[in-house]
Amino acid sequence: MTKIVNVRTTGAWFISASIANTFRSRLAGLLGRQSLPDNTGLILERCNAVHTIGMRFPIDVIFLNADRCVMSITSDLKPGRFARCQGANAVLECNAGVAASYGLSPGDALYW
Repeated sequence: MTKIVNVRTTGAWFISASIANTFRSRLAGLLGRQSLPDNTGLILERCNAVHTIGMRFPIDVIFLNADRCVMSITSDLKPGRFARCQGANAVLECNAGVAASYGLSPGDALYW
């Protein structure tokens, strides 16, 4: 697990996340999980689109560019849906409502 911090808020937003950086780990993603523990997430590297087909819970999808700046946020993505962001280099998936509860917005830079 790695800690993710928002540069703009100097650490007021953080989450512990696993990193999926292989084809197999990105393909598996969050499938098969009943839920995510609070303040945890999954980083999908080399990714600009996700789906929630087969998932059991909604998620926030945070699209990041190569500099780890937030490009777009898809909030409360329900099971059975798709989300995409042209030009994104990575995706952070976390529990629905987390991005809004911490005031995360496009342009914020994350580091881990």
